[in-house]
Amino acid sequence: MHVVLRLWGPEVRIYSRRGVMEPGYALVCGARSEYYVKDTGPAFCSIGAVLQPGASLALFSAPGGELAEAHTALEDLWGREAELLRERLAGTADGHVRLRIFEAALLARLKPVPLHAAVAGALQMFAGGSDVAAAVKASGYSHRHFNQLFLSAAGLTPKVHCRVQRFQRILRGMTAGESWADLAMEAGYSDQAHFCREFQRMAGATPTEYARAQPAFPMHLPRSNSFNTDGRR
Repeated sequence: MHVVLRLWGPEVRIYSRRGVMEPGYALVCGARSEYYVKDTGPAFCSIGAVLQPGASLALFSAPGGELAEAHTALEDLWGREAELLRERLAGTADGHVRLRIFEAALLARLKPVPLHAAVAGALQMFAGGSDVAAAVKASGYSHRHFNQLFLSAAGLTPKVHCRVQRFQRILRGMTAGESWADLAMEAGYSDQAHFCREFQRMAGATPTEYARAQPAFPMHLPRSNSFNTDGRR
């Protein structure tokens, strides 16, 4: 999940399975389990922050699950304050000062909503390689209640969260030059077909297309008009 404000240039245009969206200049991008395509267009300047699980309630007074798999106009959550912040940032020439203003605005909105202990513990367990069943058992809650707690904080169910984290580890390995076939085997995908289906759904490209593109940033794949948004040439 992240929040981003485009300070100048065209409005953000997003393409996904749900169609074309033009949510404006200031957006909250919820946690996602599928890729989306964003126009880059002419030169523009943006500022943003990647958010930790639990930040949705603390910054926007909305459960992470309500904002997941979508882009929401920041104005819908912060009202007129969102546009005033964007105008102030756009009128600040010094990049370091701009960052301080943005950070101060986030801190001013931050409410003391602590991350639930069961969710915090599960995130640590998942980072260490534990599965969902082990996290549920450690939490002391029923599977259903645990899922609800996790979804509210992280925006995704525990199972989907782990799938996304596994996929991101694959991308980091591929960007570092490792073989995607070896990475898929180490990650525990049942077979090559399973891995390719999952990769296509999350990246919008096949593993071969991704490796050929050699993206500078693992989670941002440059695409040209030679590809459609469904991955076809």
